[in-house]
Amino acid sequence: MAIMTVLSVAKVPQLSFLLIVAFLSLSLGGSLLIGESVQASSLKLQALSTGGPIGTLSLVIFHKVIGQAVTHFRLLHV
Repeated sequence: MAIMTVLSVAKVPQLSFLLIVAFLSLSLGGSLLIGESVQASSLKLQALSTGGPIGTLSLVIFHKVIGQAVTHFRLLHV
C-alpha cells in the first residue's frame, strides 16, 4: 500500500500504475499460496523462515533509514 500511495502522489501514468499494482498483487498472492502450501514440520525451518525477513527488515531500518538520517539531520532530531 505504501508503494501504491507513493506512485499515486508521484503522478505516475495510469497504465504504468495499473501494471505495477497488478504485479504487486500477483506476487503477493503467489507468495501467500506458496506459504500456505508448504507445511513446515520442522521447528528449525519455521524459525529460519521467520528470522530471515525479521533480520532483513532490521537491517533496512537501522542501516538504511536511521543510518542515513543521521548523516542528514542532527542526532537529536533522529
